[in-house]
Amino acid sequence: MKKNTGLAFERLVKDILQQILDADKNAVRTISVEHNKRIAGRDRPHNIDLYWKFEVGGIEYQTIVEAKEWNSRVKPEQMSAFSDILKEIPGQPRGLYITRKGFQKGAIAVAEAHGIDLYILSDMPPLSLTLKVLGFAQGKTKVVEISEQAPIGLITEWAIYESELSNLRLNIEPSAAQSRTPSDTQTSWSIRPDEVSLCDERGARIGTLATLLAGLMKDGQREPSQMRSISYTITEPTFVVLPNIDRPQKLTHLSANYVYRKTGEVLTPWRPSNVASYILERIGNSRRRLVHLKLS
Repeated sequence: MKKNTGLAFERLVKDILQQILDADKNAVRTISVEHNKRIAGRDRPHNIDLYWKFEVGGIEYQTIVEAKEWNSRVKPEQMSAFSDILKEIPGQPRGLYITRKGFQKGAIAVAEAHGIDLYILSDMPPLSLTLKVLGFAQGKTKVVEISEQAPIGLITEWAIYESELSNLRLNIEPSAAQSRTPSDTQTSWSIRPDEVSLCDERGARIGTLATLLAGLMKDGQREPSQMRSISYTITEPTFVVLPNIDRPQKLTHLSANYVYRKTGEVLTPWRPSNVASYILERIGNSRRRLVHLKLS
């Protein structure tokens, strides 16, 4: 098994940091970003994962970045060791600690005491759009410049809508309605349309009440916040399975009122296959930054 030296992760962090700095070049002037740099301390030299030197308002600053791809969270003693290195280097450099797995509470306390900024780097998970049976989404796609490394991409802005049903009425064939058990006198039920099965005359399942309603609502207008109605006569033999009824009942007609309400928004970026995406999250304020890199 090939040993993980951490160099690949350090180079990845360098590329991500460089891209963020390029995007924010109006705020600071980067002088250099160096990987695996050896810096002289007051008592001894230190090997630094990443060294960032920049200028703001004519004054030069330096930041030391610790980039670790460990299989466990950073421990307090590991954070203390990094803090000791920062104290050893002249010029009072700022410290950044970036890892995959996160930090133990004690390590976060050490970082806060010494002004070290903490970040978690993760791959961006595949984005998916989940809709309920009786809902829909409206999308608007635009071409954007993701970054200098990945200049072309597509962003789709989705508005998510879900329906609210009211006055749902199911008309049952009279002869079938009489087949209820003698002890059952219930004429109304609390039901979820996606849990009510429909079957044909042979008893084979053909869907749910929700799928039938969705098909009828699909044919209608979809203006949000506008109340609409359904009135549909069943022409094909269709039977509905209702609570506390001893057998499926023949459905002859249904009606309902419905309105669509906006429940959320989702952004889905569509990237070229040679572009990888990462999320850099800062611990403490939960600020997240989405970064795209072109694969070599």
